[in-house]
Amino acid sequence: MKQWRDVTFALEACFPVWPGDAPFSVEPVARMSRGDTADVSALHMSAHFGTHMDAPAHYLPGGAAMEQAPLELLMGSTYLLDARGAGEVIGEETVKRVPADARRVLIRSDYETHSKKDGFFPGFSGLGVAATAWLKAMGVRLLGADAPSFAALCETRDVHRLFLCDDEHWIIEHLDLRDCPEGWYDLLCLPMKIKGCEGAPARVLLRAREEQP
Repeated sequence: MKQWRDVTFALEACFPVWPGDAPFSVEPVARMSRGDTADVSALHMSAHFGTHMDAPAHYLPGGAAMEQAPLELLMGSTYLLDARGAGEVIGEETVKRVPADARRVLIRSDYETHSKKDGFFPGFSGLGVAATAWLKAMGVRLLGADAPSFAALCETRDVHRLFLCDDEHWIIEHLDLRDCPEGWYDLLCLPMKIKGCEGAPARVLLRAREEQP
């Protein structure tokens, strides 16, 4: 049986932050080296830092928040689309390679070549409105991407509003999909259960499938 691959980026201060979001830091509240009885840290971060999920509430007023994440959607067969070379706006022709029975789709892009230590890179690849509409009409309910956003930066608001228009559609962003070839995988995504929050860090695992579902 194939081994599980952790496609989650480690949380660290050098990881790029979306412009305007809170920076990530670990505050040493208590340390044994200072005479305390245990090490205790406080985390400071945006809900959308690193590998994370977007809930419908991110763009839909009154939409489902992270404690309502549908676990059955976050576990199961997933198609990974290699969209490298498609440009900053991934179009409809590229996503038409996704099999018609896919309900979970991950996008691998040229963003993987950008060093995370160089800060936020606005030229990342993301889905445009046409590609998102096509995937949604096909029945895709979970979209994931290796970039800071699954949507192209120039169309981010329209793309998010199109996909997160109800409580049935969810997003995973900033996945580490390097060395993951196009094809079918088993997905396991467990976001933090933060009540009332529109996003949350997530631990995401992939396992190449021996055969199509």
